[in-house]
Amino acid sequence: MSSSAGVHSDIRSVNVRSLMSLKKESLGDVQLHTAARRGDLVRLRHLLDSGRVYVDSRDKDHSTPLILASAAGHSHCCRELLTQGADPRIRRKTGAGALFLAAQGGFTDIVALLIRAGCQVNWQCRDGGTALMVAAQNGYVDVCRQLLINGADIYKRMTDGATCLFLAAQNGQWRIVKMLLEHDFQCRKTSPFESPSTNTYADTQRLDGVTPLWMAAQMDNNHIIRLLLRAGASPSIPRNDGMSPLFKACQKGNEHAVRELTQWNPFLGIGQNGESPLHAAVSSGNSDIVRLLLNAGADPYLTSRSRTTPFLLARKLKSGNIFELFSNYRFSGTFRDNSCPPSHTLL
Repeated sequence: MSSSAGVHSDIRSVNVRSLMSLKKESLGDVQLHTAARRGDLVRLRHLLDSGRVYVDSRDKDHSTPLILASAAGHSHCCRELLTQGADPRIRRKTGAGALFLAAQGGFTDIVALLIRAGCQVNWQCRDGGTALMVAAQNGYVDVCRQLLINGADIYKRMTDGATCLFLAAQNGQWRIVKMLLEHDFQCRKTSPFESPSTNTYADTQRLDGVTPLWMAAQMDNNHIIRLLLRAGASPSIPRNDGMSPLFKACQKGNEHAVRELTQWNPFLGIGQNGESPLHAAVSSGNSDIVRLLLNAGADPYLTSRSRTTPFLLARKLKSGNIFELFSNYRFSGTFRDNSCPPSHTLL
């Protein structure tokens, strides 16, 4: 009986809080929000102590004073708001709450404070983003470490399929990439179902088929490419349009990425998009990349879907250096078979 009465009392309390937080903003509410945003602790405390404002009042975006103070990095205001009963679980219309915004700003002390106050580390925004994802994207090592210690899930995905590892690789955050791969290893080593020679986490694809390695190849980040490959990532998983990481690196003229990828026995033949990486390198006009591919065993006489070879393409584009390079390889016999599927060669 007393338990039932307590439950009904709690429900009434929650309803009152919800109604108050959703009411139209008063001048006092606006002043409270401004004080929180600016980090004006004296003004904030004065307004709260007056009893004329509600600690969890929301603006048009559903931001509360705690959310605003967390986003701006004002830990003293966050601490005061929590002491005065602010709810750390409230989120904006986008689904971003105080923890997400503190992580986005790299405010480790506020992140720790909010977690102790009851924020769930794995809450997702409408687009699927988490506090760990935004911290990884922005390279905040200490914030990521704090979130991981408190149970952040590295396998969560955004609505487009991106993981925190993908976002870190996309933005060149190699320290975060290393941290996430090590955390994945710690999670997997207790499982008998994962082969140590593969890494499905490192190869997790976005909805368009792009992997963290593919993105690192596009961004020419050879250090991240090396980390991913050493962790077991595949060098040859293509995007949905058939373009492989090596093909993309060749197309963009990313010599560092090509140099790293060619050391890991990538597929050098005709890809699902109808061309080989060597075709892409010739089209980009980069003779250094062409030389790297030839040394890795690429064949200048592979025929593309459009019935042309890298050799003929170089002649058509009047790429003198590349055409001469092919001619020297042709007569010296130094290019090697790369064990690609059989293909027709133009005579």
